[in-house]
Amino acid sequence: MHFTRSSIALALATLSAPLLTSANVDCTFGERIPFQLSDVSKLISNLQTGNLPPLTDPLDLRSVFSGRTSSYTMRAGSARLDVENAFLFASTHATFAAVAGAVQAVQSTCCSLGTCIAGQTTVAGDTGLVINVKVNPNS
Repeated sequence: MHFTRSSIALALATLSAPLLTSANVDCTFGERIPFQLSDVSKLISNLQTGNLPPLTDPLDLRSVFSGRTSSYTMRAGSARLDVENAFLFASTHATFAAVAGAVQAVQSTCCSLGTCIAGQTTVAGDTGLVINVKVNPNS
């Protein structure tokens, strides 16, 4: 059997990261393709500094049936961040700071030894609606 560097890193990240924590971070969904911790850190930094043109703070997450944007995708190197409102008829807003906090929770739960696996959690929008925050490989 032949092991590649990425398969070993994925195995280590999978074994060392808890699958579910009290912060409701789930590392069991999505693809099991490893991606770089430094790229997740870059997403967090971009959110904290507002370096996400043309996006503005807060993110305007419209209802699915509104015909307007109900999700946003941001990328940094090997990492992709998806922020989405899954509610059909209700809209809300998410601040960059709230989303950055959610990404940090995913980072601390689903990353180890410089490598991450996909993770998701939720944050509350300004109307109290739950917003999905997913960190995936940028594939």
